[in-house]
Amino acid sequence: MNVIDGRSPTEAPEDGFNGAFRIGASSGDNGAEVAGAIDKALGNLVLHLDGTYKRTDDYRIPGFAESEALMAAEEEEGHDEDDHDEDEHDHEDEEEMFGRLENSSTETKSITGGLSYIGNKGFFGVALHRFESDYGLPGGHEHGHEEDEDEHESEEHDEEEGEEEELVTIGLNQTRLDFNGRLDLDGFFQTLQVFGGYADYEHTEFEGAEVGTVFANEGYEVRAEALQAEQNGWKAAYGVQFRDREFSAIGEEAFVPPTETKQLGLYTFQEKSFGDFHVEASARFENTDQDNTVTGESVSFDGISLSAWGDYHISDAVRVGGAVFRTGRAPTTEELFSNGPHLATNQFELGDASLDIETATGVEAVIRHREASHFVTLNLFYTDYSDFIFERATGAEEDGLDVFQFTAQDATFRGFEVQGGLDLTTIGAFDIKTDGLVEYVRAKTDAGDLPRIPPLSALLGLEAESERFSFRAELDYVSEQNKVSEFELPTEDYGLVNLFASWKAPIDAQPVRISVSVLNLFDTEARQHASFLKDEVPLPGRNIRFSIGTQF
Repeated sequence: MNVIDGRSPTEAPEDGFNGAFRIGASSGDNGAEVAGAIDKALGNLVLHLDGTYKRTDDYRIPGFAESEALMAAEEEEGHDEDDHDEDEHDHEDEEEMFGRLENSSTETKSITGGLSYIGNKGFFGVALHRFESDYGLPGGHEHGHEEDEDEHESEEHDEEEGEEEELVTIGLNQTRLDFNGRLDLDGFFQTLQVFGGYADYEHTEFEGAEVGTVFANEGYEVRAEALQAEQNGWKAAYGVQFRDREFSAIGEEAFVPPTETKQLGLYTFQEKSFGDFHVEASARFENTDQDNTVTGESVSFDGISLSAWGDYHISDAVRVGGAVFRTGRAPTTEELFSNGPHLATNQFELGDASLDIETATGVEAVIRHREASHFVTLNLFYTDYSDFIFERATGAEEDGLDVFQFTAQDATFRGFEVQGGLDLTTIGAFDIKTDGLVEYVRAKTDAGDLPRIPPLSALLGLEAESERFSFRAELDYVSEQNKVSEFELPTEDYGLVNLFASWKAPIDAQPVRISVSVLNLFDTEARQHASFLKDEVPLPGRNIRFSIGTQF
């Protein structure tokens, strides 16, 4: 839960009032959006209001919704001659999915009201937020029970040929009440902070026009934190956190039973400086209780997380550092108790109530070099997991969906991240800069590669900026991923070229910024390997976005 979002102002606006307004449009999905926010001082009170509205149609894709790898796998399965007519019908459906991703349209709206008291010793604020969204599930379709389909197949074959499969859509609404406060103290503790909130969430799965399953999630969280005053370079924080969540799903396709989760956490953060050497350490104890309110089954977990970090300034330009950590994570409700179709990911999920704490032990090394005209940072990491929890494809099928089983296996993650930037030159009024980022992770268990692990990726950017104008071009490259688990298809590499431009209108009192961007300039087919639906739901094709905004 994050309540540091500006909805509860922490300070009064300059001149007693400020605001922002933006409108935008996009070509790839015929999208339109409008957003605005204001903060108004009323003595010691500060009022905050904001609202957004966004609508999109089905978005453009460069080719077929299905990947070549999936099409090839389906062809290898082969079909009997008696299924010839059905194959023709499926081919027609694929043709309909060319150029646009069916059922990817969205409509969202939100409104927020917040009020804070700002005093000499701190502040306290509350905010009420309402969010509503209606959107389709690309790749998610109504499915029936196989036995019923077999029973009526011969009688209704002709009728079914003329019918289209019902699409699955979501109607979502959420109401949140958050509070946030700070009190400045004198003495050993310099600040007391409190955070909390209550959320009432519900979303309904519609299969065509019919209500399928209604998911409800109601809960609250409270966190209190005391910050220690600095003493000879020593700073610290101490906190306690409590969460309570009640989850229910009503409908034929409810894949998780009603549950209640309670979580209590105690934590501390410590830091100390010894000249050019800086040390940080943290510890957290967490107790999690989860109750299946249908079967009466109850499980409890105690997790301990510890970490330590240190860095040393070799010179003004160079820093080296490293970290060691051990974390414990309790399995979620879905990982423990799932048993049914999950239409958002188009799979049949099976939980495992015997899952235990997931424990990670790892190390990280960092070196940073920064000067006025350039910087570079290298991160290396290695993490060893005991009972790493993930969803594993079983190869079985249930209700026309692939079965995925939550399971735990020992696993290792290793990889690196390199990030850098360089000031190239100045041409006229423009400063020319370049930057880059490369990321890589390798993850596997004793049994083989883990599923849905992102491959090597690189982002290279070139930008020119002046007082009024800014231009940026970037190449977002992701390599192929052929280190896959059983029943998982490889993913091809892709490179997306994105262009950005903005102009700050010369209106000093109320500056106006006009922005234009072209995403996926060359309309390249791209699929994210980490997605469950990557072989049915590609990333959007070429999309031109326009926005105009102002601050006042």
